[in-house]
Amino acid sequence: MVWLVASSPTDKHLVDGASWQEALDAALATVQPAHAADRVIVELRADGVVQAIDPVTGTRLLLRRASDEDPPDYLVDEGAPRHRLEEVSLRPGLEVVARAKTEQVALEAAVRWLMVAMGVEAGSVLMPNANGDLEFKVAIGPHVTDLKDFRIEPGWGIAGSVAATGRAMVVHNVSTSKVHLHAMDKEVGYAPKAVLAAPIRRGNTILGVIELLNREDRFAVGDVDVACEIGAALATRLSQLWSAEES
Repeated sequence: MVWLVASSPTDKHLVDGASWQEALDAALATVQPAHAADRVIVELRADGVVQAIDPVTGTRLLLRRASDEDPPDYLVDEGAPRHRLEEVSLRPGLEVVARAKTEQVALEAAVRWLMVAMGVEAGSVLMPNANGDLEFKVAIGPHVTDLKDFRIEPGWGIAGSVAATGRAMVVHNVSTSKVHLHAMDKEVGYAPKAVLAAPIRRGNTILGVIELLNREDRFAVGDVDVACEIGAALATRLSQLWSAEES
């Protein structure tokens, strides 16, 4: 499968990939070192375009199936919101996670702080079980009791994709997303409108995924930065708690 990559209206090339994830890996390898790929934020746009942004260097790539007829010139949107949470200090969130005495308290503290800071309708943490499938460890918001029995395979859905790649993801229009698990919405009776998912990362290890649903307005790149920072702090605290239990 051939994909068209654009980093500017004049810089375009083709890459091969069986999926958008594979094509994105190939595209990133041509513009930045491999060690920087894990910090890329992925946005699946309603028009079928995959947008990847490196929040450190500002590198932006847009990816779409080469069979699409529309040229990619219009895709580079420099007017997109970036740092909506600049004025929000991360310190309270980092401190509440660092003070948590148990795993469950740490997970809930991270989700609740992010929900308040961003003004979202619901939030959750998913972590792998013994079989490697993701399950909900924390779920706050509408219909949360209906999620406890769900299991998500790595690579499936938004959370599964983040767990498999380690890359944060934003989907602004879930109803048109081909990645989202719409079957789960039907079973639960609740369909999110927008999703931000960030990895709980410690080094190269992904311990789980934070999901935030339905911001009062549009998710911005700055929101993802904050979620990733809290995810990293949560990974550190979980590792500390687990080590203490083993000793």
